[in-house]
Amino acid sequence: MVRLEPRGVMRRSLINAYRKSGLSREELAELLNVTPTVLGSYLTAKAIPDPPTFLELRRLLKIAPDAGIDFWYIMLLAEQEPRRRTSNIKGQHVIDAALPDPLTATSAVALRQKLREVHDWAMQPSYRELEEKTGGALKKSTIGDMLHPGRDSLPRFDRYAHFLEACGVRDLTCWIAAWRRFAPPARLQIRMIEQAAYEKLTEKLTPGASEPYLRAS
Repeated sequence: MVRLEPRGVMRRSLINAYRKSGLSREELAELLNVTPTVLGSYLTAKAIPDPPTFLELRRLLKIAPDAGIDFWYIMLLAEQEPRRRTSNIKGQHVIDAALPDPLTATSAVALRQKLREVHDWAMQPSYRELEEKTGGALKKSTIGDMLHPGRDSLPRFDRYAHFLEACGVRDLTCWIAAWRRFAPPARLQIRMIEQAAYEKLTEKLTPGASEPYLRAS
């Protein structure tokens, strides 16, 4: 007999409802009065919301009370104490602690693995969704190539940055440093691509932190 695992059932139910909701991660987090990071931990069932927060999340995602999700929520509550939310903290002041750390990568192959981890962290958006979020700057085939485990070279910088942005990474400073560390010796073309990407992304980076990594020597 197959035994259903409460956390897995909750994760599938919440993520499927989230994808059907049409809400962005930031919009849903704002409505729930939590940070995007906390919301992500709820949707992936890595953390369990308190009962009022769970009921509000269920309402926002339009999950019917008789859908059975309440049973699995109670099962999870029996396993652990719910994590309290910090509704007094604004999302823009919260570090995404669950986001993979690119500075722990020790090679280009390891940094590519971090990109796959970011895709998981973003709740595995489809390649079509990522293509739409980048305005067509990244094609589905390009994204598939970037995330393919058989590749060992880094993607071009502009593609790398577009992918991270589309997945919801808000501060690219460390990711730029990691790319610079493992990228092959810069050719003129790569330097030109970097500079164009820098001019586009500079306002989104931490003030004063981006220029040392992107300026061509």
